Amino acid sequence: MSSHVQSIQVLVISPDDTLSAEVRDALERVRDVSGHVHAERELRRGLEWARDHRPDLVVVSAEGGAASLRAAGEGVFEASRESLVVAAYRSHEIDEPGALIPAVRASVRDFLQRPVSSLELGQVLERLLESGANATAGGRVVSFVSNKGGAGKSTLAVNTATLLATRHPGRVLLIDASLQLGVCASLLDLACETTLADAARQTERLDDALLRTLSVEHECGLRVLAAPRDALDAADVDEQAISRIITVARRSFDVVIVDTFPMVDSVALAILDLSDLVEIVISGLVPNVLGAEAFVRVLGQLGLPEERQRLVLNATHPSFSGSLRPRDVASRLDRTLHHVIPYSRRALAAVNSGRPAVLRLGRFGRFGRFGRGVAGVVDEIEALPQRAGSRGLLSPDRNHHDDSVSAEHVDRLATEAESLGPRGLRSAPDD
Repeated sequence: MSSHVQSIQVLVISPDDTLSAEVRDALERVRDVSGHVHAERELRRGLEWARDHRPDLVVVSAEGGAASLRAAGEGVFEASRESLVVAAYRSHEIDEPGALIPAVRASVRDFLQRPVSSLELGQVLERLLESGANATAGGRVVSFVSNKGGAGKSTLAVNTATLLATRHPGRVLLIDASLQLGVCASLLDLACETTLADAARQTERLDDALLRTLSVEHECGLRVLAAPRDALDAADVDEQAISRIITVARRSFDVVIVDTFPMVDSVALAILDLSDLVEIVISGLVPNVLGAEAFVRVLGQLGLPEERQRLVLNATHPSFSGSLRPRDVASRLDRTLHHVIPYSRRALAAVNSGRPAVLRLGRFGRFGRFGRGVAGVVDEIEALPQRAGSRGLLSPDRNHHDDSVSAEHVDRLATEAESLGPRGLRSAPDD
């Protein structure tokens, strides 16, 4: 935070008056920030107030369930695009499967555990104040995915994270979300006593300090949150847990690299929703290319836009007579290959040694071809803008917008939210 006091305007929308009291109390204990907290019990009035006053921060109660939270997020986004929207929740209010995913798609950019703490609120405000509500502050999330094992996905994820960490020590986190076959720790020769499963079991109190405690630091400055030890541990990591972990991680690190399991399930969808860039790793054998063709098509059907996809051709074997060339793969996929990673014996040897190939330089202090290929991936990641938990990848496109929002439109959004049933975000009956 800066040394001078910054003033912000906060809107709390909740039928529960204690939420606004919690936010006021927490805000008073955040250093270098002062603010006015305005509370509305009804969503309709909250949207009208947001449209007229454009608050810096909008805190929305999650007690109405996933459907009401989604409606509220969409409504606030349309009423005040400058505002950062966060959801305040108690653990039992989002225990339904997939509850966090619709919220992320609906412009809810962060989550606050109730009762609201000054520490967690301060972390949210720090990101907001450093870049402004219109800027996209917050760490970038990059996931590595593949349609099958053996494509070198984990090797590339580890080398990318390692090279990033050498440039930004202490500011990069690698999350091994390949739940049952995670190898990132072994590729880095790390013995990890705590894993992703431990973080999943403590999501209610997870914050920056706990996340750093559960992760292990590599000598290059990279922090690693290892994969669960076995299938039993992996069962504790669901879409709600991984969403919460990544949300906290992007608040605490400049870049979060996520290695994934080669399967499209609810956990994978949650990771895709929160990713700013998705590196799709392909190996150059015909069966793998055919599988990648189907995989890319599925991702498109799920709504993952092409501008967030990067096709990475990784040569896992030396060239041989009849081997596919990059242009052959690009032609079959009818897509541009964004990165081509050459075959490297050193990279394979590094898998056994536990020392990533990008940490080794050649005789003249330069990377070999493999290292230069990874550096190209890293350079592109560094060029990504900082984000505040940008809109979910699977949400409708919102790049184009009209800042003039009519009162009739706000009324329609509020009416839709209130029609969701008795648990909708509306005023509680008068006592």
